[in-house]
Amino acid sequence: MEHLNIIIPASAALLALIIGLVIGRFQGRAQAQQALAEQQLIAQQLEQAQHYLDAVQQRARQDISELKQQLSSLQISLQEQSAKAALLPETQQQREQLQRDLKALQADYTQLKATSDARQAAFDAAEKSHEEKLTTLQQAEKRLQEQFENLANRIFQQKAESFGNESKTRLDALLNPLKDQIEGFKKQVTDQYVKEGQERASLKTEILGLKALNQQITEDAAALTRALKGDNKQQGNWGEVVLERILKESGLREGHEFETQVSARNEQGKLQQPDVVVHLPNDKDVIIDSKVSLAAYERYFNSDNDDERARYLKEHVNSLRTHIKALGAKDY
Repeated sequence: MEHLNIIIPASAALLALIIGLVIGRFQGRAQAQQALAEQQLIAQQLEQAQHYLDAVQQRARQDISELKQQLSSLQISLQEQSAKAALLPETQQQREQLQRDLKALQADYTQLKATSDARQAAFDAAEKSHEEKLTTLQQAEKRLQEQFENLANRIFQQKAESFGNESKTRLDALLNPLKDQIEGFKKQVTDQYVKEGQERASLKTEILGLKALNQQITEDAAALTRALKGDNKQQGNWGEVVLERILKESGLREGHEFETQVSARNEQGKLQQPDVVVHLPNDKDVIIDSKVSLAAYERYFNSDNDDERARYLKEHVNSLRTHIKALGAKDY
C-alpha cells in the first residue's frame, strides 16, 4: 500500500543539522544537543516501525496469496466433482460419497476462509496501530522542529544585535580604505580616458592629413604616369629631372662639372640644345640626352600575352636604336 511508505523529509533533517551546527557555536548548546538526541530517537523509532510494518505487510501478502490459490484450487475441484456427480449413475452410495466429499471440501474452504479473514483482521489492526504511531511520531517531530526554530531564532536575535554593531565597525574600517582606493582608481581611469580621447582626436587629425596627402600623392603619381605615357615633352622633362638628380647624388655640381640646357650653333648655324653637358678633364665633354620613349616598354610590361610582349619589346629596342642613331647624327 502506497500510503504506508514512510519517507522522512530531507528538508527537516537538513534544517536540524544546520540549526545544530549554529547552536553549537552560540549559547544553548545543552538544549540543542538534547533536542537533537530526541529527534534522532524519534527517527530511529520511525525506521524500526517502518521495518516492522514492511515485514508484516510482506508476510500478510504472502499468506493471502497462498490462501487465494488454495481457495481457487478448491473451487475448481468442487466444480469438477459436481460435474462428475452429474455424469455418474444415480446410486445412493455414490451420492453419499459425493456428499461427504463435498462437505469435506466445504469444511476446508470454510477453515481457509476463516484463516484468511483472521490474517486480514490482524493485518488491518497492525496497519491501524502503525498509522497511530506514525501520527504520534510526526506530531512529536513537528513539535521538536518548532522548538528548534524558536531556539535558533532566540539565539540569532541575541547574537545579531551584538554582532551587528561590531560587524559594522569592522566593515567600515575594512571598506573605507578600499572605497578611497576605488575613488582614486576611478579618477585615474577618468583622466586616462580624457587623455586618450584627446590623443585619439589628435591622431585622427593626423590620419586625415596623411590620408589627404596620400590621396594627393596618388593623384600626382597617376597624372605623372599618364603624362609619361602620352606626352613626349613631359617624358623629356621627367628624364631631365631624374638625370640631374643622378648627377648631383654622384657628387657633380651644376655649373661646374656639368651644365643643363646649353644652347650652341653648329657649323651650319643650326641651334643645338643638349639636355646635359658633363665636363671632363683636358677640355673634354660628354653630351647626355635624357629623352627616351617608354610607350612600347609600358605596353610590354603590362601585357600578359607572350607574343604581344615579344612584339612590344622588339618595338622598344627599335625605338632605342632609332633614337641613338638620331642623336649620333647630330653635330654638337
